[in-house]
Amino acid sequence: MYNHVVFEISGKCNALCPWCATGIESHDNSNTSKQYITCDEFKKAVFYLKKNNVITADAYFFLYNWGEPMLNPQFGEIAAFLNDEGHEYIVSTNASRPLYFENEQALRNLRALVFSMSGFSQNSYDRIHGFSFHKIKDNIVQMLDNYRRCGFRGKAEIRYHVYQFNIDEIPDMLAFAKEQNLCVSPTYAGIADLRRLKAYLANEMPYDELKKLSQDLIFYYPEQVKKQVPPSYTCPYHEVLFIDEKSRLLTCCMMTKEMSGYAFGDLYDYSYEEMKKAKKCQSFCKECMQQAIPYLINNRPYPKIMDILDVKMDFYDPDRPLLIWGTEKMATVLYDRLVKSGIQVSGFIECERTEKKCTLLNKSCYLQEQLRDRSEFPSKPYIMIASEYIPQKVSFLQNNNYHFGNDFWVSSVIKR
Repeated sequence: MYNHVVFEISGKCNALCPWCATGIESHDNSNTSKQYITCDEFKKAVFYLKKNNVITADAYFFLYNWGEPMLNPQFGEIAAFLNDEGHEYIVSTNASRPLYFENEQALRNLRALVFSMSGFSQNSYDRIHGFSFHKIKDNIVQMLDNYRRCGFRGKAEIRYHVYQFNIDEIPDMLAFAKEQNLCVSPTYAGIADLRRLKAYLANEMPYDELKKLSQDLIFYYPEQVKKQVPPSYTCPYHEVLFIDEKSRLLTCCMMTKEMSGYAFGDLYDYSYEEMKKAKKCQSFCKECMQQAIPYLINNRPYPKIMDILDVKMDFYDPDRPLLIWGTEKMATVLYDRLVKSGIQVSGFIECERTEKKCTLLNKSCYLQEQLRDRSEFPSKPYIMIASEYIPQKVSFLQNNNYHFGNDFWVSSVIKR
C-alpha cells in the first residue's frame, strides 16, 4: 500500500516562474480552466483509496504538485476532512494568496508548511514569481502567526531557490528565517519542465533558451550529479501515488499535462495492484532513468556558504559549554560543521519522542530539566538548536531565561 500520496487540489498556479511548466502557462494564459477539486470529490477519492486498501492507515498527503493549493476555494474544508480522517498533510505555497483560520485546532494535522521563495528582493521576484516581495514577506509572517495559533505544530520552512542573481540575498533571507523560527531548505533552481530539461540534457535546447538559462540558473552540476548515481538506484516515484485535480492517476510528479503518458487512467478504474503495475510499465520511464533525471531532481546541490552563514554566532563565548539540541540527523550534521569551524561541542540535549539520542558521537546527553537549574554546568550553557521543529524549543528556552543570540542560536539550514 502507498504511504505517500501526492494529490493535486489545484490545477492552476498564479506565479510566473519562467523555468516552470505552470509558470509558462501563467505567462501566456493558456491555463484558463482554473480547475480545482471540490471537497466532495476529494473525500470520494480518499474513501476509495482507503476502502480498496490502496493507502496505509497513516498515509500522509502532499496537497500540491504543479498547482498553488491555496487557490482552491475549498482548501479549508479539505484540511478539516483530513483532520477528521486522521491523515497528516503537507502544503507548499508561494504565499501570494494566504488563507487564514479561526478554529484553534483547524491545522492540527498540518505536518509541514513550505514557503517557496525565488529570492529575497523585489528585483528577484520581478524576474521569477512576479509578486510584491514585501507583500510575500508580510503574508509569511501573518500566516505563521495564524497557523501556529490554529493548531499547527509541524515543520515550517523556506524552500529557497538559488539563482545567479539572488545569491547575495542569502544573508537577509537567513536572518528572516531565524527571526520567524523557520527552517531553510536551499537548492539551486532547476528546470521544472521535463520537456525542456530533456532538451537541455540532450544538447537540443534552442539557443535563445540556452542563453537565458546561462543568465538565470546555476547549472554546472547535472553531469557531475549524474556520475554519482548508485548502481542500485531505482526511481523513488514508483513508490508514491500521484493523483491530479481530476482524480486521474499520474505516472510521476515531473510529467506535464501535454506529455504522452502524463495520466494513465481514472482512479476509480484501478485496484492497488493495477496501479503499481501500470506506473512501472510506462514507456517514458526507461528513457527518464537512462538520463538519471529522478536522481538529478532529488540531488541538486546548494551553495555551501549557507552552512557558514547559518552557524555564525557573533555572541557566543567559547568559555561557555555549548550544547546541541535537535533531531539526530540535523544534530550530527551541525556537530560536524561546528567541529570543522574549530568550535568545541560539550554535549547534546536529550531528544524528544520523535528524536533519538545522539550517542553516536560519544558526547554527554543532558535532560531539558537540567537547562532550568543549570547545576550540571560550570556556567550557563549556550544552546544550538538543530531541528525541523524550532518554535517549541525556542519557547522552552525563552521561558527559562535564555535569550536569542546571547544564550542560544538556531541552525536553520536543512541538509537534504
